[in-house]
Amino acid sequence: MQLTPIFKTGDRKPVYLNKYSNAILEKYDWEVPSRTNQEVNRVIKEVGKIAGLNSEQLVIKKYGDRNVKSSMKKWEMLTTHVGRHTYIILSLEGGIRPEVLMKQTGHKSIRIMMNYVEITETVVKEEFDKVWNKK
Repeated sequence: MQLTPIFKTGDRKPVYLNKYSNAILEKYDWEVPSRTNQEVNRVIKEVGKIAGLNSEQLVIKKYGDRNVKSSMKKWEMLTTHVGRHTYIILSLEGGIRPEVLMKQTGHKSIRIMMNYVEITETVVKEEFDKVWNKK
């Protein structure tokens, strides 16, 4: 698969696009409107609502020494940062090495990047089976 480097602002690191991203950009002649983070987050929430992401999620926020619990619909929680978090988890689960992913996401240390990672029981079982229950 041909990957097209796009340069982020700042230190000019290439961002590699998969065939799906390339197809979308080609469809629009690489003319992508500039949007603020707030505008993108608003649109992401609208898309999530239209997609029916209506399940209630428990949200726990820490204020000083106390935890405050509330619930939100899943679509209300969608942001570009959630997308980044999801991208990192799915990339690691898909087999991209952490040090390669760090270079792509711009993390300076593995410790900081690992703040994004949540290891699910499904992943634990799959990894265990891959090593210890080979067929």
